[in-house]
Amino acid sequence: DSKMADAGAGSLPGGDSALPPPPPPPPPEEQELSQRLRRLYPAVNQAETPLPRAWSPKDKYNYIGLSQGNLRVHYKGHGKNHKDAASVRATHPIPAACGIYYFEVKIVSKGRDGYMGIGLSAQGVNMNRLPGWDKHSYGYHGDDGHSFCSSGTGQPYGPTFTTGDVIGCCVNLINNTCFYTKNGHSLGIAFTDLPVSTIFSIFNKRCKLKGWGEWLEL
Repeated sequence: DSKMADAGAGSLPGGDSALPPPPPPPPPEEQELSQRLRRLYPAVNQAETPLPRAWSPKDKYNYIGLSQGNLRVHYKGHGKNHKDAASVRATHPIPAACGIYYFEVKIVSKGRDGYMGIGLSAQGVNMNRLPGWDKHSYGYHGDDGHSFCSSGTGQPYGPTFTTGDVIGCCVNLINNTCFYTKNGHSLGIAFTDLPVSTIFSIFNKRCKLKGWGEWLEL
């Protein structure tokens, strides 16, 4: 192994360096964000288990558009029935070492109907469904304020949400619960007994839309 490493760090014939030029340093705001995340999640080795920091362009339904560095979500479907639902997951799962993980989504525009859901799902859950309807999927819906726990039948949970609201989702990987916030105010526990030991190692935060013209921002 050391011989291979030494060979890779040597020079090509003629004296030309075999090493590519070092990448430019990240912009100051990116460096500041990385430092803040290290302080918030000191137990997470981000080289091995990166934190989810944007929506995934690869793990989404085709009615979803992304912009602004994959931080903004735009629904591009027809929004006429449940078959028009679309969702997107984050770039990485939530690392179990977080202990407690929290993220917020700002509703830039509720669109025509305000059919929006924010929550969690396992990798592989259908992206053409609303969050919470399927097994290993959990969601809080904006049009009726209900929470959905792996079932198509929701339970009264919190207020509805619309344009200008900021919805937060906090996952407690210690006691297996999840609660939401609206504009900084806790709405109380939404889900308990989450299957953290078998599911949350691959859980992603999830955002899902089903109305025409919604815009959300992470």
